[in-house]
Amino acid sequence: MDVQRTVVAVTGASGIQYAQRLLHVLAAKQVETHVVFSSAAFEVWRAELEIPCKPEMPDLTAFCGVEAKTLKLYRNDMIGAAIASGSFRHRGMVICPCTMATLGRVANGTGDGLIERAAEVTLKERRKLLLVPRETPYSLIALRNMVAV
Repeated sequence: MDVQRTVVAVTGASGIQYAQRLLHVLAAKQVETHVVFSSAAFEVWRAELEIPCKPEMPDLTAFCGVEAKTLKLYRNDMIGAAIASGSFRHRGMVICPCTMATLGRVANGTGDGLIERAAEVTLKERRKLLLVPRETPYSLIALRNMVAV
């Protein structure tokens, strides 16, 4: 696949700095990146970063520290967005950081937001899905969900 675009979802796990660095690198390399923040991710942004956070209009340039021309932002309630369709071609999706709740919803196909829907479609289309879980130690349920994904 020669499409140079990716999907990045940011959920409410601790470690939002990982997402910040990932988006910094993708924006600096001018990779077309489609970004979704969960509502809990905005809470973590406020708690862990010294960058002002307005969920109604997040400043991705301030968040990732470089001009974010190639980043397109979606709300998690936009379940009809292009990234939720199998016809939307991309190289893969990253959920960074990934909460155990998000992992469970993806593993079981029970998501109700754009993040889970886009991840489920990514799996259905046999594209790469990278999850960056942060909570440890892992429970048996979390390990089973990881194997299922």
